[in-house]
Amino acid sequence: MNCDFKVKREVCDSLCTNNHRSCVMDPKYDIDIGISGADVLSESLRRICVWKHYGESDGIGLTYLEYISAFADKCDSQDFFTSKDCVSDVTLIAKVDEGVIDRYIMNSGRTEKDNDNIFMGLEIEI
Repeated sequence: MNCDFKVKREVCDSLCTNNHRSCVMDPKYDIDIGISGADVLSESLRRICVWKHYGESDGIGLTYLEYISAFADKCDSQDFFTSKDCVSDVTLIAKVDEGVIDRYIMNSGRTEKDNDNIFMGLEIEI
């Protein structure tokens, strides 16, 4: 989904990643405070990478489920959702190798403006 620039550009910037090619609505419908759509997309990419490394091969993904559960318990609030420290704590709890996930994110195209992200693109196609 591309963001419509007929609305303010700041709206698109807060809802999207990868040069406005991947977008999601702000969870609270308020772009001025709290978790943004771009924040949700960044965490979604991390979860895709955790699944690809820890769950896709066996289709069960107990480590993935542990990550999701720990994230919900520790980081799923306005104060901690984007906290690198909170994510690091969750990866330790779930026994996820943060370096592996960082490499998956880097190799997939990250979320920066000028990059296409392979995994996000595949999710959009589904």
